[in-house]
Amino acid sequence: MSDTIKVAVIYGSVREGRFGDTVGQWVLDQAQRREAFAPMVIDPAAYRARIGHEGELSPTLETLRRLQARHVAAIPFENLDILLGRGIDISPRAVETKLIGARRGGYCFEQNALFKRVLEAIGFQVEGLLARVLWMAPSDAPPSRLATR
Repeated sequence: MSDTIKVAVIYGSVREGRFGDTVGQWVLDQAQRREAFAPMVIDPAAYRARIGHEGELSPTLETLRRLQARHVAAIPFENLDILLGRGIDISPRAVETKLIGARRGGYCFEQNALFKRVLEAIGFQVEGLLARVLWMAPSDAPPSRLATR
């Protein structure tokens, strides 16, 4: 098996018309500040409890498959803060507090930033990628999604 296992997890919804360019630009500004990718020590016991994972945490393909399946099943996509006009803090501590501690869901930046940090803590090599929806969006629309590989 290769030393590198590539991971592709994308959360998000196609609702560009509802949020417009201001949200896309805000997301891009936040990501460019690299806050979503800042290192943080994840509490493995809290994360495992949150997603219901009882197996070992080692950088294997089997672990990756189990974590990915459990993460998407246990931590839902949620964009309530955006719809309610609240700001979203994508700093590592805020994301871990919201998704793990408060047992809420999150949108693509929160979900994938958390999953990226979890995988890195286990020993995977993971890269954060900015993305955008092309369907029904202007060709110069800024990135508004976070994916990992």
